[in-house]
Amino acid sequence: MTDAIAAHEIITDEAGFCSLQTEWNELWELARGRHYQSFTNCWIAWEKIAKPLGRRLQIIVRRESGKAIMILPVVTYRRMLWDVPAAAEHGIGGPDHRSGRRQCAHCSTR
Repeated sequence: MTDAIAAHEIITDEAGFCSLQTEWNELWELARGRHYQSFTNCWIAWEKIAKPLGRRLQIIVRRESGKAIMILPVVTYRRMLWDVPAAAEHGIGGPDHRSGRRQCAHCSTR
């Protein structure tokens, strides 16, 4: 693999989030993800919990040859001078087909 065919993107809006649904579901099935890693669960968590709390959406997507191979849903909030990933408080990750592991993938926190 070369860097020319690998890329990262950060999705920060709901339209971008929605555009990931097909790839997210395919990756989730391939990784044999847990229910809380599903697109639907993360979308509901964003809509009902994180967004009303004023969190900011930041979904990190790793692509190789244009295909999503990792999706990491993160929400951030402001703490004094810094934007803090809410996910960092809970060790949250998304589905990654190469790891073979099941990782925690909550989209939001309290």
